[in-house]
This record gives sequence, C-alpha cells and structure tokens, in this order.
Amino acid sequence: MPLGFWGKLEKPIFVLAPMADVTDVAFRRIIVEVAKPSVLWTEFVSADGLALAPEVGKKKLLKTLEYSETERPIVAQFFTSSPEHMKEAARLARELGFDGVDINMGCPDRSVEKQGAGASLMRNVSLAIKLVRAAKEGAGPLPVSVKTRIGYSRPELGPMGIRPTCC
Repeated sequence: MPLGFWGKLEKPIFVLAPMADVTDVAFRRIIVEVAKPSVLWTEFVSADGLALAPEVGKKKLLKTLEYSETERPIVAQFFTSSPEHMKEAARLARELGFDGVDINMGCPDRSVEKQGAGASLMRNVSLAIKLVRAAKEGAGPLPVSVKTRIGYSRPELGPMGIRPTCC
C-alpha cells in the first residue's frame, strides 16, 4: 500500500489537527512560523458545497482550500454523505496540488450529522466504506486518511479491551 508523504515523515510525527473555524490559512501560516508540525490539514470543507453551490458559494469554499508551500505536507479535509461528491472533492484536492485527502468522520455537530456526514458515519459503516473508496478513486495517487473519534457517544474499548483515558 503506497503511503505517499506519510512514509517519508521523520518519527515521531507531530501534527496540527484540523479544527473548524480555527485552522484557516492565516492560523496555519502563523503555526508554521512558530513551530512547524509534520503535517497540516485544512479546515473541513463541504464536498456537497463544492459540487452543488452556485459559483459565488463555490469561490468562498475554495478560499478555505488555500495553502502555501511552507505548509507542506498539507492535507485537504472534506465532509459529505455523497460518495460522488467525495470523489469530486478528492479529485479537486489532487488538481490543487494537495499532498493528501482526509475524510471527516468525527465531527459531532448536529448540522453535519443531519446530513449523514461527520460522526454519524461511525454508525453507517457501509456508507463510510463507499466514501473511502470514492475518495481513493478521486485522489488517485494521493493518500487518503480518516479523522474519527474514539467512540460515538462514549469512548469505546480500545486494543485488548482497555478503555482509553482521554477524550
């Protein structure tokens, strides 16, 4: 399995997790100047919005996908419940020169979950699989990752039946 940039990172890997309304391009550029992490992600972007929004809305969403070369490796993060829209968003990330694509399967926001996206995908494994396959198809050679949670409503048991003590 090709790892893309992941296989080239020095260990330990230090990352800045994607956070809605926080990890915008200005914030990421400041972080890079202060203490550059191994990997950066964009804020999550609606793949549905990219596919369906009128031109003005699409331009606004494309602004959230701006990045600078100093941020590399940079991963574009998307959310949707539509495999076709995920495929299109992943293709766009590839065309824009991103180093990877990430699927948000962890956002607990009700408006995101009502769309069948974010953390709700933890309860819809068949759709989650379709989204990963669609992202891989659209991303081509780019690695595809998933941001998720330890559990949907409470931490689930981890490896060897051990309950995580965080989150």
